This record gives sequence, structure tokens and C-alpha cells, in this order.
Amino acid sequence: MPPIGPIEHWASNYEDDPDGKRARVSNIRDFCDFSGSTVEGVLAEAENSKPGRPPTVIKNRIVNYLQHLREGGYAETSILVKFSHTRSFFMWNNLFLPRSIWKKKSVFNDYEDTLEVKLTQAKVRRMVEVVEKPQHKAVIAFLAQTGQRQGIVTAIKWDHIICVTKDSHAIVKVGNPYPNRKGINQNKIRSQFKFVIGPQALELISRLPKQEGGWVFKISQRQIVRVVEEAADRIGIQGIIERRKKFSGKEGIWHKIHAHTLRGYWKGQMRKSEADKDVVDFMMGHKMPYKGTYERFENRELLRNYRKTERNLNF
Repeated sequence: MPPIGPIEHWASNYEDDPDGKRARVSNIRDFCDFSGSTVEGVLAEAENSKPGRPPTVIKNRIVNYLQHLREGGYAETSILVKFSHTRSFFMWNNLFLPRSIWKKKSVFNDYEDTLEVKLTQAKVRRMVEVVEKPQHKAVIAFLAQTGQRQGIVTAIKWDHIICVTKDSHAIVKVGNPYPNRKGINQNKIRSQFKFVIGPQALELISRLPKQEGGWVFKISQRQIVRVVEEAADRIGIQGIIERRKKFSGKEGIWHKIHAHTLRGYWKGQMRKSEADKDVVDFMMGHKMPYKGTYERFENRELLRNYRKTERNLNF
């Protein structure tokens, strides 16, 4: 029987949760791969720190690792889980790591903030123009003019639109749960929020054939990713970054312009127009720092902030 390594020894505390155990082992190995060392090597580095003090080398590396995950497009919840597992592993080995690492400015900034500089109105317009299928045009326009995650695209129905103004702005209510066709909840914050669809995006989705079940789009998240990446490639703004694939260990690619980039573009345009930060976060479906967020913003407040930015979002 092979000897039990440090990771497996720590993970043996979770025998009653096989899936959780596998996730913990995988997450620690991912961190070691990022460090370019074995788990024994990483622990040795940490143990060389001053007694009673956080291992500075490892602490800084975790900060860089979390930023690396964010830039790779990982969801905030997934990053937090990876951080919690990594911290738990080191603390089980008597190596203290403060929880405040998670709140380091270099890590805590919104991922969308790193994306907004990559797209302009002209580039978004060209992306809409080069795709051929009406649904693909509508998807790109919807993402660019609402700032929503691609999961919301797969779950939105016509009856989620609670009002349409005279100047063709629509307000959508995202409930909890917010299931897609497969019944999977796409509302990540698990509480209700609302957002605005601009006239151009609304016009494009209104031209789409009606789907059975009242769905606005008939498209998967994988298809959305492909549509955005290919549109960026067609107009010559796409780029790739090589990175190691998680499970196979082979070198893969990550596209610089992807579906989430349009979310960052929307947020950047809203900020340029000095829209209320709380309203922007609310419409993006971010967790808010207070309770009762759904009742806080009335429809007219959402519309007022959106109209301030509309000229920067039209294409």
C-alpha cells in the first residue's frame, strides 16, 4: 500500500463527503501546480517562515493565485471555495494564514474591472454585424447592453419582463430560483434583482421566433461562449493566452475576448457615466452590502441610471 501523502492525510477528515474530498484534493494540487512545486516543497517553504508568523512567501503566492483564477474567468464563489480549502490545508499543518488574504485589494477588486478596457462601442457594433444568425446578434447585443452573465441568457423568459416603457426600455425581474431549460438555477446570489434591456437589444430579441415554453433564447452557455469568441475573432480583436488545462495537464488556450468581457464592458460604460455604484451592482446581480436590496431600487431609479449611460452603450 503506497504511503499516504500530506494532502490525502488532510482530506481523510472528509471521508463522509466523497465529492467534497475529491474537490479538496484537486484544489490543493492545483495550487501546488501554480507554485511549480510538490506539496512537500510548498510546505517546506512555508515552514521556513518565522515561528508564529504567517508564511509570507505562501501568503503572497496565494494572493497571486487568486488573482490568476479571477483573470481566468472563475466565478467569485469558486475562487472563495479554492481559497478556503487552501487555507484549511495549511492551518491543518500548523501554518497560520489570515482570512484577510481574501480581502487584499489586488484580489478583491471586481473581475469585471480588468475587462472593461478591451472593448469599445465600435468593436461591439462590429461584433453584432459580423455574426449571421439573428439569435447570435441578439445574444451579443443583450450581453453588451445588460451586463448579465451568460447563465441569465439561457434562463430568461418573456414573462420575466415586468414592464416596457414608451421609449422601448424593458425591465426584467430575476427571481430565485431562476432555472434554465435543464432546471439549473442561474441566479448566483440567491436573491431577486432587476435589470434594464436597452432599445437596441430589445428590438433584436423581439424579432426572434417565439420559443415553446416562453423562452427568449434557445441557446446553451457553451454556444454563447462560442458565438462571442468567434465574433471577436472575425473582426480581428481576438487573442489567446496559453495555460495548462486543469485535468489533462496539457497546454490549452484562453480567449482574451469572451462572453464575460461584455459584462465588464457594460460595467465600464456605466461607470464612465457616473451611474450610482449600488444601482450598477444591483443590476449586475452582485451581492449587496445590506439586506432588502430588491425593495431599495424602484424601476424609475434603474431607468434613470441606465439612460445616463445609454449613449455609451448604443452601437
